[in-house]
Amino acid sequence: MSVGDPISALVRPMGMGVRTRELVPYATPYEIRARYQQVIRGVRMPAGRPVTFRDLIDAALLLYPDAVFCGWTAAALHGVAYCADRPIEVWFPLPRRRQGIVIRGGAMPDADVIVVDGLRLTTGARTFVDIARFTDGDDAVVGADQCLRVRDDGRSVTTVQDVADYLDAHTHLHRSRRVRAVLAEADGGAESPPETHLRLLLHRAGLTMFATQIVIDGGRYRLDLGADEYKVAVEYDGRDHADPGQQSLDATRRNTLRHDYGWEVIVVTAKILAEGRDELLRQVRSALDERAHAAA
Repeated sequence: MSVGDPISALVRPMGMGVRTRELVPYATPYEIRARYQQVIRGVRMPAGRPVTFRDLIDAALLLYPDAVFCGWTAAALHGVAYCADRPIEVWFPLPRRRQGIVIRGGAMPDADVIVVDGLRLTTGARTFVDIARFTDGDDAVVGADQCLRVRDDGRSVTTVQDVADYLDAHTHLHRSRRVRAVLAEADGGAESPPETHLRLLLHRAGLTMFATQIVIDGGRYRLDLGADEYKVAVEYDGRDHADPGQQSLDATRRNTLRHDYGWEVIVVTAKILAEGRDELLRQVRSALDERAHAAA
């Protein structure tokens, strides 16, 4: 195929994506696979660059122009972090199945749909509800926390009251008990999924004195989780803390918290959270006991 062949007219008007079936008259199966990478089954884009979240959104719209983005995809479009690496999730009025995309059906009242940057997606409360009822395990609470979290711009996707009001107005909602259970465990203070998992670990072990985002010295410092009465904090260190320069800053910060403000900080890594939970809980309880005895 030459650069000026008819296939270029198919791709450019629609951004970078084109239905695979529209390529068939102009290219052999081998040429299609060699020159065009699959975005979602049935949609391809020119090879040579990574497939972005926006590419996935455009591909879904190419297949289902009347779809409403819901669940984790709606959360990402609302501005929530940690959502864009999940499969695209849409609501469509008729049952469909397609590899690489989650298609949901059921009722979708007009009141549950808003338009953001030209895209139709579920409202904040409905987005929370769908994540809570369709996500397995504690990942549902992770999504709930991120929907409730107040971002730097002072906004959140939804609020506890808005979700409660939605549930009260939809008494026959599928899996509503599941949603209420997730809402009861949600907090909104976690800035990342591991912080949610860490909070759930502590609280389920009875250590409910730990609150999220403890502010020290008028905001000069902030702790992931802290028991203010005991001045014991638990913080998660992700991969961004592996940089030597960041490690030096972290050490200085924790030394200051300990010596100038009296806080004992227990550091948790991904490996500890995955494999060392019992030992972590022992250390946290030990630190609380030492502070309690010192204060007695």
